[in-house]
Amino acid sequence: MKESRFQDLKEWYPFAGIDTIYDIYDVSWTDDGITFALIPDSLHNKLCRDIEVFLCWQDILSYQITKEILREDCWIDCPQKAWSFYEGNQTLQLLEFRKNSGFFPNEARHFVIIGTTWIADIFATEYPKVKVVPMDS
Repeated sequence: MKESRFQDLKEWYPFAGIDTIYDIYDVSWTDDGITFALIPDSLHNKLCRDIEVFLCWQDILSYQITKEILREDCWIDCPQKAWSFYEGNQTLQLLEFRKNSGFFPNEARHFVIIGTTWIADIFATEYPKVKVVPMDS
């Protein structure tokens, strides 16, 4: 990943046994809040091939979904460095929100999900609830 935009983000591990690469296949409002549905898109961890992951935020401040092809700042120079989950609390985007809104909470975090097709930027004051379930056959 290019340093400029993501220098203040660190790898985030939302659950145990995580694979390296996921793709976002759905974003929807559910009883659990806004839910990002993910499927593994890597062959590194055989145990993860048949699961779906749901990251559910009860409350978010903002989110944005962008096609991966448009986010050169997320491109990597080596496939072995690929990772899907990042978070931070002092990113340039958060600092801009805080500067422009006196109501933007200081405890807000910036979560980034870098999928193979889609990339999500999520701003929230809490970590998501994580559900890992077997895929329907």
